Amino acid sequence: MSWCCVVVSRFRIPTFRDVCVARRIVSRYLKPTPLVYSRKASRILGCDVYFKLENLQPVRAFKVRGGVYYMYRMREEAARRGVVTASTGNHAQSIAYAGSLFGVDVKIVMPHGVPQIKIEAVKDLGAEVIIHGSYFEESRMFAERLAEEKGYLFVHSINEPLLYEGVGSMHLEVLEELPDVDVVINPLGGGSGVASGCIVYKTVDPSIMVFAVQAEGAPAFYESWRRGELVDLGRVSTRAEGLAAGRA
Repeated sequence: MSWCCVVVSRFRIPTFRDVCVARRIVSRYLKPTPLVYSRKASRILGCDVYFKLENLQPVRAFKVRGGVYYMYRMREEAARRGVVTASTGNHAQSIAYAGSLFGVDVKIVMPHGVPQIKIEAVKDLGAEVIIHGSYFEESRMFAERLAEEKGYLFVHSINEPLLYEGVGSMHLEVLEELPDVDVVINPLGGGSGVASGCIVYKTVDPSIMVFAVQAEGAPAFYESWRRGELVDLGRVSTRAEGLAAGRA
């Protein structure tokens, strides 16, 4: 059995109820973000367009919802063992921010070439940054080795259900403000935003269409969908380093 198959078999698929439970916790620490109507985008596209302003979150990204919920649920074990993860940016800041909330020691492994501004942002949140690897997958494997050798709690940026459940709170907020939404478009990097959206929208109204947009230079999920099997692209190339996932 391949490594990918082992990971998939262990993944607990979150439910709509899980997301609703997470939302109650997330709302204690993070305020709802605005859903704003864009007159210009609506005129250009010929339909009503709204933007969910997750850039107003403390780390300027929706991933902080997952980080906060994960750290809340794992706070006792995380405080005892410390946490390590790998990221090119947004997930790193999410876990670092959550660690600062709950008094958890956090180490982030990032690949060479990550913008210095992202490295400094993670450090400013109190986490230790370790630079290792030329691309994300090398950083992830190194972080897993650190966890095994040092006893840290490893947070997988993709295969961790608690992250999806926390992120799903964003989509519940959308439905509360715009219950008649027809289409939702999400960027696709690791998949927590899109997958949690599918859980929420397809449960409430299966007719809601969810689209995932992936960087052309990092199309791991697209290629996996097209080929009908999990694809590991290894090194990827895109200026959108926050979406640079080489493995589905």
